[in-house]
Amino acid sequence: MNCVLLICIIGVLVLTASGYVNCNHFYPDEFLDLALAWQYPGKWGYTFNGTILGIQSPITIPAGPVAAAGSFALDKAGNMAASQTVNFNGSAFPETVAGTVTVNPDCTGVAIFKLSGPLPPRTDTLDFVLVDNQTEAFMVFGSSVLHLSSTVNANLPGIITVKAKRLFEFPW
Repeated sequence: MNCVLLICIIGVLVLTASGYVNCNHFYPDEFLDLALAWQYPGKWGYTFNGTILGIQSPITIPAGPVAAAGSFALDKAGNMAASQTVNFNGSAFPETVAGTVTVNPDCTGVAIFKLSGPLPPRTDTLDFVLVDNQTEAFMVFGSSVLHLSSTVNANLPGIITVKAKRLFEFPW
C-alpha cells in the first residue's frame, strides 16, 4: 500500500515538473486559443484581504486592513463584470467592477479593471495563476491607481492577495 502511494506521488511530481500539467496540455497549438476562450468563462466567487498602505497627497487615505468578498462573471472574450462588498478600516461598502482578463498558455495571467463605489474611481491590476485544473486562481494586486480628476491620478499602495474559485453551473 505504501509503495503504491509513493509511486502515485512520484508520478504526480514527474508530470508537474515536466510541464505536462498546465493550461494547454490537452490542446495542440492550433486549437489553444479556441480552447482557452471556452475554458474559463463562467461565474467565479472570490475573497481578498490585505493592507492599504495609505497616501497623504493629493488626498488623504489612511493605512489600514482591507477585505472583500464578491462574485464575477467572465465571458469568452475575457470581459469581466463583478460586484463586491469591501471592508476598509472597519467600514463596509459596495463596489462594482468591470474589466478584462488575459490567460496565458502557462496558466498565468493578468486582470485589469475599473472600480466604482464610494471611493474615488480607480483602475487595479492583478497578476494571477490558475490552479486545481483551472477551477481556482491565486492573485496578487500589482497596482491601484485612483482617478481623482481628468488630469490627476494617485497610486494607492497596498499588499493584497485574492483567492477565486469557479462556481459550478449546469450546462443547460
